[in-house]
Amino acid sequence: MGKLRNLGLLILLAAASATAADSREHSVRQFAPNTTSADAPATTQYRLPALKAPNGVRKERNAVVNNKTTARINEAYFASVDVVLDGDFDGDGHYYVIDLEWDADTIFAAMDVYAVVWLSFEDGPWEEFITTDVYTLEGTSSLDFYRVESELQQGYPRGYYDVLLELYDPVTGLLLAEIGPVDTAALDELPLEDADRDSVFIGGSDHGHGGSLGIYAMVALLGLGYYRRRCGARRG
Repeated sequence: MGKLRNLGLLILLAAASATAADSREHSVRQFAPNTTSADAPATTQYRLPALKAPNGVRKERNAVVNNKTTARINEAYFASVDVVLDGDFDGDGHYYVIDLEWDADTIFAAMDVYAVVWLSFEDGPWEEFITTDVYTLEGTSSLDFYRVESELQQGYPRGYYDVLLELYDPVTGLLLAEIGPVDTAALDELPLEDADRDSVFIGGSDHGHGGSLGIYAMVALLGLGYYRRRCGARRG
């Protein structure tokens, strides 16, 4: 019996490790200016290389401002940023839902931009996270705020993440403005983990939001059942 339990545990650990090592996944809903939750924006699924993977899109933390031109840095700027975290089923203080909202302004009457959001895990390099649609800044209006809501699904270890938010010119690709953990505590050391790691063990069962791990657990259990039946048949 002990060997069977060990076999099932090894199958679960191997499946979970392979999934986490290959990639990371999260979903994103974008709320452009003048939209609300009632408008039910479409959900975009992101599947990116694992954190620190050699094929990931990243940049070092000390290279944040290297491609920002002094002629453009005052054309757009961040007026405010707010972050709300949600989804802590196991009560460990780490969340898997990020609700990020910002208001950016421009010195012009109107200006088209798009935003890029980067994550840094435990003071590591900035890693690709979200690229928004192109939207329009309306001078210094507070009504042109943008909001993204993301659910971390897998590939995001439990820990503390910094957030870097950038604005780009969609025509030239030049970096116009940025804000990060050195500018506001709202983007500094967010306690996060993916949904696969957010679970509670009750009476020997794992209750949580681990969708992909749950599939592997079912496969492992089916395999164990088959193995037991084979052993029973041999003993009979």
